[in-house]
Amino acid sequence: MTCKSNLNRTRRSPMAGLSHAQIVVVMILILGLASVIFSQESLANRAVMGEIRAVSNVKVDGQLSEWRGFSQININSAAQCISGANRWKGSADLSGRIMLAYSASHLYIAGEIRDDKLVNDQKGILMWNGDCVQVFIDTDLDGDYDTTVYNADDFSFGISPGTDGKAPEWTIWQPAGKQIGTILGTSLGLVRTSEGYNFELAIPLEHIGLRPTPGKSFGMGIILIDSDEPGVVKSQLANVPANAWRDPTLFAKVTFR
Repeated sequence: MTCKSNLNRTRRSPMAGLSHAQIVVVMILILGLASVIFSQESLANRAVMGEIRAVSNVKVDGQLSEWRGFSQININSAAQCISGANRWKGSADLSGRIMLAYSASHLYIAGEIRDDKLVNDQKGILMWNGDCVQVFIDTDLDGDYDTTVYNADDFSFGISPGTDGKAPEWTIWQPAGKQIGTILGTSLGLVRTSEGYNFELAIPLEHIGLRPTPGKSFGMGIILIDSDEPGVVKSQLANVPANAWRDPTLFAKVTFR
């Protein structure tokens, strides 16, 4: 009896018999599926900032009594110091708690900032050279999860307590070329306190392209900046990595409730 060997047999390729066009379609589908899986894994690995709850209205005056019971993002530890760690002297020197809410028309950001010496003689886009809060928002987290540079759906706002005769104000750095006047309806309420300052910022949802759908997520980051002398940044604390000011993939994830 003669035994036939299988060693020389070749396996038939799963692609055998398919035309070039069909193979291209299959590869596109495979790449598309891989992209979706990567997107889901990337979003799942994002730092979680928490949920944001709906409110009927917020009086934007810097008074925080109506924020009792809201979840807080605490920025108050040495581990969160992204710059000037050797100059940060503790929570009284610089720290904060941030709260979020939304209505049908606005995104609300409230903060209680502890800063034992308020110094900011800068205005507008230069306010980062003094005491201020930076707020970063990515309104299309699902659509550009791996885009490491700012685009039209990434926003960067600044909030300054103002000193040396300067009034409290807000500004916008990103998207590039965006002017304050184009974010119509944005309002800031800020009150200086014995320990620092409290603020409330209301941003119209339609002007940043954010739609509050329960379960939908967007990106956000907060950086607190401390300056104890004019024009000199002493230290910074944040709930995101140091490079988040220029890389939206480092923003934390916030989910509408």
